[in-house]
Amino acid sequence: MSHSRTVAGLMNGVLLLALAGCGASSRGPARVEVQGHVTFEGKPIEQGDIAFYPSPGGSGAPTAGPITNGQYHLTGRAAILPGTYRVEIRAYDDPPGGSKDAAGIERPVGMVTLRQTLPAKFNSESRLEPLTVMEHDEMLTQNFSLTE
Repeated sequence: MSHSRTVAGLMNGVLLLALAGCGASSRGPARVEVQGHVTFEGKPIEQGDIAFYPSPGGSGAPTAGPITNGQYHLTGRAAILPGTYRVEIRAYDDPPGGSKDAAGIERPVGMVTLRQTLPAKFNSESRLEPLTVMEHDEMLTQNFSLTE
């Protein structure tokens, strides 16, 4: 009986040591909050999204978040891991025609169709300056003033 208690005690000790090693440092680098303002031709982007994709051969993980009234804030699980990232920004507006689609058919209630309005050089063919996030960064403010 005492042998099984000793084994159980040792197992509990090993488990506690393993759990003690499961702190933030063993999970890899901490994520960094990123926030900022986004304008196009001097006006805030009312609704859109911003995405960060790791540069080829780089480290990090892709992440994205909404732009609302010209501002974005990536925090929590959407925060960025250290690395260098390609930036893509999209802005959306309601297409002409109101509640009807391109064929003139009434859209179902609650169905939203948005039109992406920024040139490809800011998103799918991004020429924006890459963003570099360092391990020691706690929070970054990165503003984007987009112009044709």
